[in-house]
Amino acid sequence: MILLALACTSTSSLTGDSNCDQAATLQQHDAANENSSYAAPYVEGACTSDTFQIASNDIPHFEFVAITPNGLSEQDDFYEIPLEGVLASSPRDIAFLGEVAVTVTGLRIYGPNEGPEPDAYGDPVIAWSLDGFPIYGPRGCADADCTEIVEYESGWETTGDPTTYAWDNHEYVGGELDPCNGHTGPEGDYHYHATSAFPYVLGCYAGEL
Repeated sequence: MILLALACTSTSSLTGDSNCDQAATLQQHDAANENSSYAAPYVEGACTSDTFQIASNDIPHFEFVAITPNGLSEQDDFYEIPLEGVLASSPRDIAFLGEVAVTVTGLRIYGPNEGPEPDAYGDPVIAWSLDGFPIYGPRGCADADCTEIVEYESGWETTGDPTTYAWDNHEYVGGELDPCNGHTGPEGDYHYHATSAFPYVLGCYAGEL
């Protein structure tokens, strides 16, 4: 089951307990000086017995640079996703358009049809998929003792012109990451990785919806 709502961005939207591991991954930042004409960024989280709630106004903490005709405006976003991801019997398609995840700073992440990976990402949890699994940066531990750090690469290969229709011009050929851009790590937990190549963040949902 997956729950996603866009509602009022306020602490009253959060009905759960803010003292939980998932909420602790969220990062509230001050606004960039260049964004003084916009609302200050806001993100807050809480957990119920079975869901993780995120409230955000979708305002970045870094300088906003317009690359489309659409300007920056404050949103009222409220996400309610599974508290713990559960692997499905088979992967589920992500939406052709629209968000597929939300960053730990409260920004929407879209699928590969709408843009590449976030410009800046690191190795901790950078976002939460809407199926409840965390999304990490490209690097991770090669073993349970983390004696070696490896950079994970997408298992998808470009087969045609990706500027036309992304899915028709890429093919999954295998690798360390599955078609969804995730894997079961050395400690036995499933999670996704952001990569520098298609599908960048998510290729599908590995978890139950």
